[in-house]
Amino acid sequence: MTIFMIAKKYDRVKKWEDKLLNVIFLDIDGVLNSPNYIKKYKEMKTRKGRIYKNIDDNALNYLKELQNRYDAKIVLTSTWRKWRNRISIDKFKKSIKENPITEDERTEDYANLRTLYEKLRLEYDLDLDDMTDDLQNRMLEIQLYLLLHKEIEKFVILDDDDEHFSEIFKEQFVQCCAKGEAFGEKEFEQACTSFNQQERYIPNIEGLKELQDYFDKLTQAYKVKAESLYSSILKEDFEGGSFDVSGMQYKRLYYYLPDEIKAQVDIDSWKNGRIITNNQRTFEKAIINNEDYFSSLMLLEAGSDSLPLYSIVLEQMEIDEKEEMQMMQDLISKLSEEQKMKLLQSARQKYEELQENNLHGSIKNIREVIQYLFHVDISKIQIDKESDLDKELY
Repeated sequence: MTIFMIAKKYDRVKKWEDKLLNVIFLDIDGVLNSPNYIKKYKEMKTRKGRIYKNIDDNALNYLKELQNRYDAKIVLTSTWRKWRNRISIDKFKKSIKENPITEDERTEDYANLRTLYEKLRLEYDLDLDDMTDDLQNRMLEIQLYLLLHKEIEKFVILDDDDEHFSEIFKEQFVQCCAKGEAFGEKEFEQACTSFNQQERYIPNIEGLKELQDYFDKLTQAYKVKAESLYSSILKEDFEGGSFDVSGMQYKRLYYYLPDEIKAQVDIDSWKNGRIITNNQRTFEKAIINNEDYFSSLMLLEAGSDSLPLYSIVLEQMEIDEKEEMQMMQDLISKLSEEQKMKLLQSARQKYEELQENNLHGSIKNIREVIQYLFHVDISKIQIDKESDLDKELY
């Protein structure tokens, strides 16, 4: 399948009016918000007027000024465009008309694409004119978009990540959030300079083959990744990385699975983590198990609250106390000697704190846990003498 066929299949080629256009390719995270902004307003309660922690009004003011000055169309490149998988901008807007934004949505702390769109329209008279297609590579997506829309005369790319933009689109790329700030005065001036100095952009049609080759390689890479992931799921082998059952990339990988696997695993089972592993657990349950298994050390180090907390987690997973302790033993057996000593020293420090506060029940609790898992009497551990630890451990 060619990249042009993909764009056509998902109805992502918007028919522009018949004249030359300026375009702003817009990312959101790092452009319309920033780490500094979110930190500043993390305690702010949402008020009427749709003020969201993840949308910086100052950045929107500059975006509005840029759009007005150059009469530019706004094309969304952000991952926010995946609010509905492969939905076109027209279908997105239609969905809002059919299912209007509710007051409950407006009182959320964080905007999503629906509430952001309403804010843009009502407060800034800004529109989202289109979205790039989703090819897993923003540079490729913009290059394809420019090939499909030869009426684009000038454009700027507002993004916090340099997806090789500074190499291919050096004149048009405006990097935001360099110092933790959203799209501001400096970036606005850079964008204006870019529009002013650009000559008409001429897409490199000869570069289409290179784009197609890249897309083919990308597709092949995802096929390999999908098969590898499926194999890891069956074996419950998650050492190669952490997996999120609900993650967008995980869901999308289903489309790259071989037909013989799709014949065994329907799309709903894949998306909802209901694939049965070799251990007869669902993928979702195995993920929960795995994550909490590897977090047990931290829970132990938390001291007196660790076992009750850990038990609550395991209770939700329907794992009994014996299996719980076996999981923790298995984990500890994989630790290095240095890691074991650090854990014991940490446990000893907590033990002393409990003694100072006369928390006898918790003292008994942590002593029993360490005795069971390490076969060591915690009261005899000298944390300032590594040799003593060696003797107790071995």
